[in-house]
Amino acid sequence: MRSDWMDPVEKLVGVMMIPVDNSTRQLDRDFERAVFQSIVA
Repeated sequence: MRSDWMDPVEKLVGVMMIPVDNSTRQLDRDFERAVFQSIVA
């Protein structure tokens, strides 16, 4: 499964490729949250 997102304000692109079913999209939200927390810290 592939998930991607873009934030033009932060000039940031996120791509996550995982070999599991991510039907609830929880992994997407967790990944995006972790990325943003790491650049703010």
